[in-house]
Amino acid sequence: MKKEPIPLLGDAGITVAADGEWILRPDVDRVAFQAILTGTGAVTATFDVECSNDGVTACDTPLANLALSGSDSVSDGFASTGHWNYVRVASPTAFTGTGKTLKVSMFW
Repeated sequence: MKKEPIPLLGDAGITVAADGEWILRPDVDRVAFQAILTGTGAVTATFDVECSNDGVTACDTPLANLALSGSDSVSDGFASTGHWNYVRVASPTAFTGTGKTLKVSMFW
């Protein structure tokens, strides 16, 4: 049975730098994350995927730091076995490109 991805930045993604909302992580052994950055020409986004058990305070060490850079479209991802209750995308520290949109989804 195919599971629907959980968008961490809303269905439309973000076009300006902003923290995502805390999302309750599914109670499963493994989850995977995929980030997709699109735009016209050169695009970049550098950001953390953060974790928390209370959905308020992020851990000092993020689950991952992703640095996306490419032309028109670029994607990257990672898998996690950590059993944190909540995850979110922190505001990108670098977020450039014409018509840029960043989407990050969690899969299980």
